[in-house]
Amino acid sequence: MSEVFDDVRRAADMAVPAQVTAARTSAEVLAGIGLAVGGGGMILGRDRDGVPVVREIFHHEPREILVVGTLGLAKVIAFRALALGAQVWVETRRVAAWESFIRTSAGASGAIQVVREFPDTRFADEDRPMLVVVDSDSSLSEEDQVGTPWTTVLTVYAQLTPWNVADLGQADLVVMQELAPGEIRLAASALRGSGIEDRPAEVGPGEITVIAGGDAQVATPALTSVEGYLIGDIRRARRAAGRPRNG
Repeated sequence: MSEVFDDVRRAADMAVPAQVTAARTSAEVLAGIGLAVGGGGMILGRDRDGVPVVREIFHHEPREILVVGTLGLAKVIAFRALALGAQVWVETRRVAAWESFIRTSAGASGAIQVVREFPDTRFADEDRPMLVVVDSDSSLSEEDQVGTPWTTVLTVYAQLTPWNVADLGQADLVVMQELAPGEIRLAASALRGSGIEDRPAEVGPGEITVIAGGDAQVATPALTSVEGYLIGDIRRARRAAGRPRNG
């Protein structure tokens, strides 16, 4: 297993373009990182027919991703971003929740780093895009945080509330795990008239809703063995009262 992690660390060091046409690496690395070639696309999961659900993560224009669910789901996206040659910054105040994952997945490459405030994104480009993960439940930033070209900001919410539900309509990409009944009602209200307002209610345990460009799909993240080892169970647990908790 140590050889697999050595390969993952070497992959994080490679300057792989976001617009991938070909890559040379080991079978172990390919098994450990979800990658779709062409257009900076990332495999977020597989639909119920087993077809990969792929979305473009990086673009010349700044992009925003909203994740409603566990830190584990955000870590999966961050890990897969490494395969697209991305530098990953995590803005958080709960460093301990990220420390082990960052140390194991990136090693000494520095491909993933923790910061206390929004980083300088001016140096992102097509060959080295940037993913900024804003662990919002811990950083509680009041300011709008907008990236620059080839920069994508991923904001993580542990739960959907009346205070953040409006973000569903503003993000370029939304990824939500199974919602509690109250969250489903909020999501349906925010998405009303889009034709996809009922999709969050269709998501079962272990599945996600992927919403982008007026399209919604239900998928399963389908973690690889390496992702499972690094990140663990990413499913969204619930407290007895039905209130979701982050993990």
